[in-house]
Amino acid sequence: MSSSIVLNDSVYWVTFHSGYDFGYLLKVLTCRRLNKLAQLLEVERIGICHQAGSDSLLTSLTFRKLIENFFSGSLEKYAGIL
Repeated sequence: MSSSIVLNDSVYWVTFHSGYDFGYLLKVLTCRRLNKLAQLLEVERIGICHQAGSDSLLTSLTFRKLIENFFSGSLEKYAGIL
């Protein structure tokens, strides 16, 4: 990612309900929606788009796939780090 906002050590992030904040930031920085990210990671949606259960499951499965593919299956060493 080439954004100076993300890679700048002098930028500090302060959030409340940070899951929503960072989810939105990820969407903005990658110019991708959840469906496209899931598709790129070969995660299959179960159910209808924009239904709470289906969207929640897709979010969870996509997050798990990101952990497997990019974080060696564990997030512990990245805890507290953006």
